[in-house]
Amino acid sequence: MSSANLRTLTLMAALAASWIYFGLHWRVDHPAPNGNSPEDTAATSRPPLLTSLTAIGELPEEAVFTETPDFATTLTIPERGGERFEAEGGVRYWLYQVEHDDTGADARQYVRMVSEPVSTAGIDQAANITIVFNPAYERLEFHTLQVERDGLIEDRSDTTTIEFARRETRLERRMFDGRGTAIVRFSDIRLGDRVEYSYTITGQNPALPDHESREFRLGFGTPVEQVLVRSRWSAQDEPRYRLIGPEPTEALETGADGQAYVVTFGPVATPPFEGERGAPAWVRQAPVLQTSNFENWEAVSRWSAPFYAPEISDPVVEIADAIRADHDTPEAQLVAALRFVQDEIRYLAISFGAGGYVPASPSETLDRRYGDCKAKTVLLMAVLQALGIEAEAALVHTTQGYALMDTLPRSSAFNHVIVRAELAGTTYWLDGTRSEQGGQLATLAQPDFGWALPISRDGHAPVLMPTRDTTVPSMETHETLTVLDSSGAAQADIEIRARGRGADQMRAGIARAGRADMETRVLNGYQARFGVVATRSDLTVEDDRETNEIRLHMAIDIERAISEHEDGEREQLVGQVPLRSPGRGNVERDRVFPLSLGEPGRQIARVTLNLPDAFSDWEISPASRQLNVDGIEFSLTQARTGNQVTLGYDLHVDRRAVPTEQADAAKDASDQIGQLTRWSLVSP
Repeated sequence: MSSANLRTLTLMAALAASWIYFGLHWRVDHPAPNGNSPEDTAATSRPPLLTSLTAIGELPEEAVFTETPDFATTLTIPERGGERFEAEGGVRYWLYQVEHDDTGADARQYVRMVSEPVSTAGIDQAANITIVFNPAYERLEFHTLQVERDGLIEDRSDTTTIEFARRETRLERRMFDGRGTAIVRFSDIRLGDRVEYSYTITGQNPALPDHESREFRLGFGTPVEQVLVRSRWSAQDEPRYRLIGPEPTEALETGADGQAYVVTFGPVATPPFEGERGAPAWVRQAPVLQTSNFENWEAVSRWSAPFYAPEISDPVVEIADAIRADHDTPEAQLVAALRFVQDEIRYLAISFGAGGYVPASPSETLDRRYGDCKAKTVLLMAVLQALGIEAEAALVHTTQGYALMDTLPRSSAFNHVIVRAELAGTTYWLDGTRSEQGGQLATLAQPDFGWALPISRDGHAPVLMPTRDTTVPSMETHETLTVLDSSGAAQADIEIRARGRGADQMRAGIARAGRADMETRVLNGYQARFGVVATRSDLTVEDDRETNEIRLHMAIDIERAISEHEDGEREQLVGQVPLRSPGRGNVERDRVFPLSLGEPGRQIARVTLNLPDAFSDWEISPASRQLNVDGIEFSLTQARTGNQVTLGYDLHVDRRAVPTEQADAAKDASDQIGQLTRWSLVSP
């Protein structure tokens, strides 16, 4: 896909569904809680209103057309001939208008868009639109479906096909939210037509009666001739607002509009914002406007509290008693409770209606034997509390939590819920959705999502989660390659040792795909490298879940390990050690944004070559080397004793990203490491 088409698709997705993404994404992707304030709701019960509104909503039978709402601004489409930008991706975007109104009983969001296909590739994009909404509590109303052709306006309300479908987009992640999609298909769209549509979505999740937060993009990956973003709030509920990311094309305006308080951006032409490859996920590369009526993060914490006061029911007490009977110490009991929730309750998120915010009760989860992160968190809290261990829920974001304190306090800042437990003065972070996790309390690989917000009736400020110890290798590999004779016949012995987080990941992979699948993948890798190979001994897996260590071993026969050198005269034996590069290869230099180094950790790899006498004068490369830059430590040692050659690799990445001024050095180191992981033994 071309970069222009990619930018266009990015814009279309953002424009057509930005409000639903920014308003609802975190309660679909590991939904987090919501509810009345603790002053209105006792912490030991959930409002009947919310527990009853968790059914899936019915899709509309037909599209509804109404007049444009009175809060929407009358905005003139820019005239032809006055274009500021060259069209990209086959479509010129003339106008994007989004206006949010929270002054009435229900929140409303008005969207208007005008686009023009300038190539045949752009016709399909301009003529086909999808609008996502939740029929359980939202109402979709269309206002305009029209086409401007040769200066004349054609009303297409009666000739445009509008169908409604239930399209779950996260089935593979076992997430169901019940949202509906309006599929709008204009007919007879030609080059040069200006296609216009507008609609309003009205409604608010019943779990959100008192608070509101929104997020709006102010720039996109393709140019827009005119952008207007407005957010209206009641004067007594004046919101806080903040700009995140790069500076937008013009400043915001704020002020009163009758009985409303309004934050406005535009109307203004917006150039494309070019993103940089390799930036951390939490870095906003386009300007974003956030609005919220939460006073601070403590208010968000209090707001969530009523839903995270678990009931200690008889089934929960029975589980706690069984754990206590089998485990003598509180430390072992805590781990056993975590294992129960992780292993005995399968992950499945069905978040219809208010269920996107309201966790199921422990009794419901135990009856169903499944639950999402909210349900698993509440159940784990209940079992721990029944064991006499202090525990509370904490909101996190799995990728953007490191930038939480740079953003506005709001409900949409999170996409996951975990447990924070206290035992003997030590804090432990526990994730009930992790599968196949090993280790005892001292060696448990705790999650690290950056900033977390503990949920408390009294309100809690965000807490920075501790980073995990990266000095202990999470993965060690050892390949022993024995060349039997000058013909190149060889044997390979592969050993892998995984610890901590590495063992958790490997154990989960084996559980999903099976040992035989992993063996096949190893064999296929050697086949691609050497040609004709065969299994000499099957893959064995030794898993000590208590110490959280896994050892794998496999042996392979190779018909001919040597190949022709690129010069056509010499022969060679080549390989590459499986070290994960600390940075992406194709990233920009002279960066605007920081550079991601990926998951911190330490990896060790070793290659042992046992050679026949005929190979005694073959030359091995690369030579020993050491690299040390901020965030990355790497060493390669090479040794030769008689007919045995050993290569030792040690890579330690101790942070997730480096700032802009250190990015080029990290990029250089990453590129060199990628080259140094490839080794060769070449004949004279």
